[in-house]
Amino acid sequence: MSSTTYAQHGSTAVITLANPPVNSLSHGVRVGIVAGIDRAIGDPMVKVIVLIGTERAFSGGADIHEFSTGMSRAEPNLPTVIRILEDSPE
Repeated sequence: MSSTTYAQHGSTAVITLANPPVNSLSHGVRVGIVAGIDRAIGDPMVKVIVLIGTERAFSGGADIHEFSTGMSRAEPNLPTVIRILEDSPE
């Protein structure tokens, strides 16, 4: 099951990709990343956001199983996630 987790350690928010075995960026993971960023940005205590992966990798890239179903284009798609990351406050 693809997911992310959110944890806060003081002023640091940690969003962890949890989609074994390679933490592919499935739709569920993309949704979790965006939700975690929104949560962190909305919390005035958070000053730093860390995006990490579980197990062996940060992320192996896109989830190839989604290519034949159209889910790779479902919002938030990868370009949207990248834009949200790049537009987040410094």
